[in-house]
Amino acid sequence: MARRMLLALALLGSGQDSAPRQVQEFLRGGTFTVEWREPEPWPADVEIELERSTLSRTAVFPNLEWIRLRPLDDGVEVTRVQYRGETESSPIPTVTVEQALGIRGTHEKILSDLAWIAAARLVRRPDMHARWSTVDGEIWVSVRAASGEETLYESRWAGSPSSSNEIERAKVEAAARRVGSGVDALDFRAGDLTPEVRTWASRKFARDVASVPDFRSLRALTLGLIAPLGDARAWAAIPDRAPVRLRVLDEGDRPVADARVEAIRRRLLLRSRGISAVARFGEPGGRFVLLEPGGYTLRVDAPGRPERRVPLRIEDASPREVTVRLPAE
Repeated sequence: MARRMLLALALLGSGQDSAPRQVQEFLRGGTFTVEWREPEPWPADVEIELERSTLSRTAVFPNLEWIRLRPLDDGVEVTRVQYRGETESSPIPTVTVEQALGIRGTHEKILSDLAWIAAARLVRRPDMHARWSTVDGEIWVSVRAASGEETLYESRWAGSPSSSNEIERAKVEAAARRVGSGVDALDFRAGDLTPEVRTWASRKFARDVASVPDFRSLRALTLGLIAPLGDARAWAAIPDRAPVRLRVLDEGDRPVADARVEAIRRRLLLRSRGISAVARFGEPGGRFVLLEPGGYTLRVDAPGRPERRVPLRIEDASPREVTVRLPAE
C-alpha cells in the first residue's frame, strides 16, 4: 500500500513526463523548465494559422509566409501565401499562392500537441538571469488556433532572439515548429486566389494590424504580402501608407498580365525599400504600397514592350490609381 502511494506521488510530481515525448522535444530550453498540464481536447474542426519570417540584417529583403490549415470532409486544405523578397536573380519581390492537401489524422495530432503546448507553464531558472547571447537579425512568428469565432490559442513574438527572452518566445516558437513539421513536407502546388482565400487573408490582416510590431522591415513585408491579395477591407486597414493600384494596358486597352513595376525614389537615386510585389492573379495590373511620402518614378516594363517611366508624387496616405500603357515594340 505504501509503495502504491509513493508511486502515485511520484507520478503526480513528474509533470515534465506527463506530456507526449514529441511535444517535450518541441518545447524545451536552457533558461526555463516546463510544468506540463493536461489540456482539454480541442475540436477536430479547429483551423490553424501560422505566420513566420526571419529578418536577417544581411538579406536584401527576407521572405514572409502565411499558412492556413482548414479541415474539410476529405482531408485538410493547406494554403500557403508567400512573399519572396529581392534576390540577386530576381530583383522584384513576388507574392505566390500555393495549396496542398493534408490528412485529417495528422491535423488532429497537431491539434493535440498544440493544446499541450498552450497549456504548459514555463518557469524561468533562477540561475539563468545573467546569461546573455543573441543572434544576427530578427524573427517574426505567430500561431493562431480557432474554432469558428472562438480563439483557442493565439500568440506572436518578434524581435532579436537571445537567451534573456527565450522564455517569452519559447511557446509560440514551439507551436510554430510543430505546425511547420506537419506541413513543410506536403506537396504544395500553385493555387488560385479564390474569393475565399482573399477573404481569409484580408480578415487576418485586418485582425493583425494593431498587433504587428513597429519593425520597419516587418511592416514592409506584411504590407507587401497583403497589397496584391487584399480586398477593400484589408486596404482600408493599411495604416498610414499610400496604397497604389496600377493598371498596365496595351495599345488596345487590354491588361498586360506579365508587366513588372519598380518604384524609385526621385532625387535620392535609391530604389525605395517601401515597394511591395506587384502580383497579377487575373487582375489588370496589380497593387503595391509605398511607405514614405515623396517623389517616385514608377519603372514599368514587360517582355516585348518598351520600358515606361511614370512620375508619382505621394503627399499622404490616400489611395492612388495609376494607368500605364505599354504598346508593343
